[in-house]
Amino acid sequence: QWQIREVRSRNTGLKADFKELSRGNGRVDYEVTVKVSPEAKIGSIQDSLVLVTNDSSNANVSLRVEGRVEADIQVTPDVLALGKMTPGKESKVTLIVKSKKPVRLEGIAFSEHPDAFKVELPTDEKLIHVLSIVVTPPDSMGEFHETFNLTVAGRPQPVKFEAKGKVESLTTAQDSSN
Repeated sequence: QWQIREVRSRNTGLKADFKELSRGNGRVDYEVTVKVSPEAKIGSIQDSLVLVTNDSSNANVSLRVEGRVEADIQVTPDVLALGKMTPGKESKVTLIVKSKKPVRLEGIAFSEHPDAFKVELPTDEKLIHVLSIVVTPPDSMGEFHETFNLTVAGRPQPVKFEAKGKVESLTTAQDSSN
């Protein structure tokens, strides 16, 4: 009798199980379940599993697996484009935090310029949070980069996103806008 003995995957992000559903009249039906591990990389999956059988003439059967892994929480945009900024001059940017189930945002930490940002986090659980972030660039000229760590209730790892811009003197910023 033809049987699947095991399911193998070279992709550590995929785990597969199988179960025989029925057998009769020279036919056998199996259910193969593929699970994506929490450590799987975000993005497209195009891989194959190998069904190892007891059939010596066809011991390995390839099974194509395609899908897309999405984050449980998505930040849009994933990089806040701050553009050209003038030292000390406030500007406002909007960030959208979407989740698959309602979440509460607990805190936000800044890695490089904690004094340059002001954010009021909502206190309620929602599927979509719209955050208004006030940016006051420092006096130092040049490229401006920040990494944010957004803490979400019940989620062990923070959600990370970035902001990028350039701090220019008032005269340089005016000259480049003409």
